[in-house]
Order: sequence, then C-alpha cells, then structure tokens
Amino acid sequence: ADLIDVEAEISRKQTELADLESRIAAQKKKLANESFLQRAPAAVVQKERDRLKELEDQHATTKAVLERLSSNRENE
Repeated sequence: ADLIDVEAEISRKQTELADLESRIAAQKKKLANESFLQRAPAAVVQKERDRLKELEDQHATTKAVLERLSSNRENE
C-alpha cells in the first residue's frame, strides 16, 4: 500500500481550507449586495447561491479530511 506524507497532506488541506474560506466570504458578500440581488436575473442569483452551497460542502469535506489526518497523526 502506498503511504502518504501526512504532514504534507495536512499542509495542503490547510491551504485548501483557507482558499475555500476566502471564496465563501466573497460569495457571501456578493449575495449580501442588494444591488446585485435586485439587478441580476433570478437564474443568476440562484446560480450564485448554488455555488455558495458547493463551496460550503467542499469546505465541510476538506475540514473532515483534515481532522481525520490530524487525528491519525496524533495516534501514530
């Protein structure tokens, strides 16, 4: 079985998590903009809401993987 470098993977997941957090913040800011909500077609607004949900799902998955990796590291 191939072994992964746990420390490198943890570092990579932490970077990925930080990136997702900044993208989520930007998406929330866009969706909080009344001007955008009033001017954009409903389909565009819904697409942006769907995108936010995707980012939040990716964040949850990445966070779970990171927690598992950290837990495995502590148990070694």
